[in-house]
Amino acid sequence: MGGYVSTHCHTNCLFERCNLWVEGGAADNAYTFRNCTMFYGYISVDRYSGTRIPVSFRGCAMDSIWFPVEDPLAYDPSVTDYDYNAFITNATYTIPPGAHDVYVTNFNWQTSCLAVFISRQTRH
Repeated sequence: MGGYVSTHCHTNCLFERCNLWVEGGAADNAYTFRNCTMFYGYISVDRYSGTRIPVSFRGCAMDSIWFPVEDPLAYDPSVTDYDYNAFITNATYTIPPGAHDVYVTNFNWQTSCLAVFISRQTRH
């Protein structure tokens, strides 16, 4: 799910085996994810055109994602915001990582009558 010139703003969403990507972009685009769960798949951000699209992932649980870095603006904090996310230890994570990111050994997903993805993992 993505595009060359598109805006994506998602909150409290589950992305199971989804490929999320943005390429190029236009000045009025944005790519924002808040409190989302990402299970497998990949996230690709490549603002190769130099267009300063804001990209932000905050408060997301990212289990077994692949995050290739090809983005020339990845380390520009004025347009790149990755923080308060959770990842599996020694797996891929956002580049650059956030100062408040959490790394866990597993998410311990459980099946219930309400949802397939409920985590018993707690943060201390």
